[in-house]
Amino acid sequence: MDALDAVRRVASARDGIVTLRQARAAGFTTHEVQRLCRAGRWRVVARGSYLVDADLYDGVPRRARIRAALESFGPSAGAVLATAAELHGMAGLKATDVIHLSVPGPVARPARIAHPEVVVHQLVVPSGQFVRVDGLTVTEPLRTLADVSLRVDRFSAVSVLDSALNRRLVTAEDLLSFPRLIRGRRGAVAARGFLSEVDGRAQSPLETRARLRCVDGRVPPDALQLEVRDDDGYLLGIGDLAWRRHRIIAEADGRGPHGLPEAVFVDRRRPEPPGERRLDGPPIHLAGHPAPRLHPVDGPPGNGRGPSLLIMKLLPRHAATAGNNFMITGAMRGGGWGGQ
Repeated sequence: MDALDAVRRVASARDGIVTLRQARAAGFTTHEVQRLCRAGRWRVVARGSYLVDADLYDGVPRRARIRAALESFGPSAGAVLATAAELHGMAGLKATDVIHLSVPGPVARPARIAHPEVVVHQLVVPSGQFVRVDGLTVTEPLRTLADVSLRVDRFSAVSVLDSALNRRLVTAEDLLSFPRLIRGRRGAVAARGFLSEVDGRAQSPLETRARLRCVDGRVPPDALQLEVRDDDGYLLGIGDLAWRRHRIIAEADGRGPHGLPEAVFVDRRRPEPPGERRLDGPPIHLAGHPAPRLHPVDGPPGNGRGPSLLIMKLLPRHAATAGNNFMITGAMRGGGWGGQ
């Protein structure tokens, strides 16, 4: 195996990043590394860290930037706050190019100017509250949730807490330790209040935001992820939010692979047999209120259509004998981009 193959093998397991030390261990000289960078085949991402085969990428991948920053700041650095949440796969925070690291003081001070995309924090984090995610040092999920919840608004905090529960990164029992982690810290009073609104059944930040909007509008849903079946028990769809007394369900979506909200109900059903009722009908309003306005998660999508709340009226005369099973008869796409 020649030096380049050896480096590529290392880089393949490290988001395309190798350090100068690793390149030299594979057989490259410092001059050869510099020559590859001048030729555009490698790219300097951070001090002493390089993206191998950079000419094959459209820019520098986000994970590569995070890894390079951590490598540059040394083994005592760890990803924290929104960057830690991102690495754990928690959804609900706005996308950003900023990289949040916690670095001891002697390391942090001289490096701030050299890494403008890095926000350096000096958090007091016990070593036991750091874990490794794909070889990166990151605050553990519960500590990450505590730190983030102290610094963001209610919608973002509840969204990221819901996401962590839904993805089984933490459990309800783990959250019992949440107040202890935030006790005495700035923002703790508000953060404790966020816990009462957490529900791990929410499958996306948009569902969480829609639920909170309905709570604020005094029409809180009384069920989440409600299955809707016909009289024969056939699954017609699953409503993200439901108001069973009013026989109404709603689907909060409109982004990602589903596209428009109408597609979501169809995606979540089995193939429709001949003659089965489709999801259509007259538009309605939720309990006499217009459809809640939804707050954007990461900004408007490129096609100009914001997320929407698809509201479906459940027709009482078609209700099956099982208490929560109803036929669907109406739909409306409402909402838009609203503020908090």
